[in-house]
Amino acid sequence: MKPLFKTLFFTASTLLPFVGSATPVPTPEELSFESAFAHDHLWPSHVELTEDVFSEEGERLLRADLPVVLIRAYKDEMLAVVDRRGTFIVGAHKTNFLKEVAAYEAKSEKSGHFSNFLNQIGRRVFNLSYDKEKAVSETKLAHFDAFLICRTKADRDTLHALLSDLEKLQPQLEVSKIEPILVFEETMGNLEFYELVKAFDPPYTAVVPIFQRGFLDAVFTEREADSDFLLIAKSGKVLHASSRLTEAFARLPSADTD
Repeated sequence: MKPLFKTLFFTASTLLPFVGSATPVPTPEELSFESAFAHDHLWPSHVELTEDVFSEEGERLLRADLPVVLIRAYKDEMLAVVDRRGTFIVGAHKTNFLKEVAAYEAKSEKSGHFSNFLNQIGRRVFNLSYDKEKAVSETKLAHFDAFLICRTKADRDTLHALLSDLEKLQPQLEVSKIEPILVFEETMGNLEFYELVKAFDPPYTAVVPIFQRGFLDAVFTEREADSDFLLIAKSGKVLHASSRLTEAFARLPSADTD
């Protein structure tokens, strides 16, 4: 392993597990936010508001007892959630997040339950190398430990440069079991999307047009707005956010492992 990658990857801050903590899951009575954050493989797909959420101006943004989609939790005890009006950052204490994490312990992918982020992207992404007609299923995506979300312009020069950079880093992707997911900044029709994908024939997954805007708004919240590359665990936890691909990949082990 190259020294740079060894230094950056094997540190306490970057040893966030892609599929959840190996430590024993605490009982519901013992469950703290810190424990729930560490056991991200137990994050639910939805949480319920236990109190109203207001803007700084006093406008009610979310109503108590409203179920919302959980995108991710943050270390500072905040959650990114989505409802039909958009994406919001709310305090975990205003939701039943801890209760849902405790209840989710009994569920697993083997029984048909997938990690949180897989539920958000399953059948909303497309990859010609998997299937030329069907969207990618949660079962297929579950083979990966994490995802590198690449927000990119759809012009051919930019896309060609990105794909070239990803190709150079393919060995590291395979070692880390990470699947890149391309999402275009520009909205486009289905025909334009499929023509672009077929022209470049990337061996990577891309978000289909109908889900493109919602995916961008949900995955790149106000906290990740300045980043174009997000390294995300299957749970939805952000492992690294960067405006440069090289910085995102500094968190990955080299293919030349010891």
